[in-house]
Amino acid sequence: MKKADFYIASVDSTTNLELYFFNGNTDLPFIEASEMLAVYRMLCQDFCGETSFMLKAEVQGGLLTLSRESAYLMTIDYPSGAVAFSDLDAFFHEPGENALLDLVSSTGFNEAGKPELFERVNTESFDRYGREIKLDLSAYHIPTFVMNDGLFMPLQTFSDLMITPKLNCGILYNGKAAFLANGSHLYDSDAGRLTPPG
Repeated sequence: MKKADFYIASVDSTTNLELYFFNGNTDLPFIEASEMLAVYRMLCQDFCGETSFMLKAEVQGGLLTLSRESAYLMTIDYPSGAVAFSDLDAFFHEPGENALLDLVSSTGFNEAGKPELFERVNTESFDRYGREIKLDLSAYHIPTFVMNDGLFMPLQTFSDLMITPKLNCGILYNGKAAFLANGSHLYDSDAGRLTPPG
């Protein structure tokens, strides 16, 4: 286990991230499920300000089940590499929002509570529910596994599955430190190009 500096969208905002490396490979950092959940909660609650964000975790053998305050689920079967969302959009939905209007980003009402863009029909709903989505990480040779009661997946996979859909950012690792960044954090306006982190 290595404690790496973790920069959150700025060099002034830093914490530590516990990373693991296996078989002498220092290019592919892994994150254990308990650290993954702590980082995810911290980013949603502190970085995004979602104070009512809740995430319940239950582990049964190598199966991790995550449930949001809305009761939408994400499961990760570490031995097989199977990932499933009961409803992808709803799982990443911000707490307290009235409707699942992910495409419009509006409740449909103005500050006075009157219909702004839509007129609500009492028997209808603005919600756009999704469907279950399943991913097979093993089909892409992405390793997930159980070792010494720890559940491990690559840091980049955690970023792709949970950070990018929720925060529109990614976690990057340069061999020394990890960075929560999006493209604008890496843009060097003086040079007019993207620059590598670190």
